[in-house]
Amino acid sequence: MINKKYTTLLLGSVAATALVSVGQVSADSVSNGTVTFEQSTDGIKILDPNDNTKEFTPGPTDGKADLTNSIDNGLYLAYVPNFNFNTHKVNQIRDKVFFANTQAEGRPNFVQVSDLRSKNSSNWKLDVSVGAFTNQADSTGKDKLDGAALIFRNVNDQNVTAGTNSTLTGATTLGDNFASLINAQNAAANATANESAFSMQADGSSNSLVKGANGTHLFTAGDQGTAAVSVGLYVPRNTQSAAKYDSNITWKLSLDPTSGN
Repeated sequence: MINKKYTTLLLGSVAATALVSVGQVSADSVSNGTVTFEQSTDGIKILDPNDNTKEFTPGPTDGKADLTNSIDNGLYLAYVPNFNFNTHKVNQIRDKVFFANTQAEGRPNFVQVSDLRSKNSSNWKLDVSVGAFTNQADSTGKDKLDGAALIFRNVNDQNVTAGTNSTLTGATTLGDNFASLINAQNAAANATANESAFSMQADGSSNSLVKGANGTHLFTAGDQGTAAVSVGLYVPRNTQSAAKYDSNITWKLSLDPTSGN
């Protein structure tokens, strides 16, 4: 009996010692880290398509800036260009393509979209419709450039936030006719039948340009070397009078939740 009790006491002492040793190895405690973000109030800046680390001040006829109106609390169509195709002789014999002026100091024509919403916000899409080029002096409204079309070439997406520059693929190719007309107007255009392009009839129909999400994007027609030959107006022969023709070009930025994040 003495031996049995002694043995039990000894084992209990060893177990107690082991428990004390384990309890001294570590101790856990949880603290807290926190950071808060709020909607930016710094305002939108128009960026320079030649160097998007700098701001750009458009000339009085270059385009339209809207730095205050947003959709979905932080999605801005910040800038859209005007297109001036200059003055030409009435042409009843041949189809023609005329090039738009560039932005100030030879910068490419561009659209700026700035998305300052949270990262999981709905994607967006940008569409454009080109109204008929109409003789404003014609009270009947019937004198139009029938069959005219706007052509975008060499379109790039400068994703300022990501620091990338990628080529946008148009919905069509130029084809032999447009390529020939563009090169006839300016041989330096180097247009090819198979190159990607955006061709939009001047009839008010909607055309999809691009879909995107988050950050600031500059969508440019050309670069410093090709800006002067990247926005064209196709005018069929025997459609014009000696007059000025105007078109309303409507750019529409809208949410596109179906395309995912």
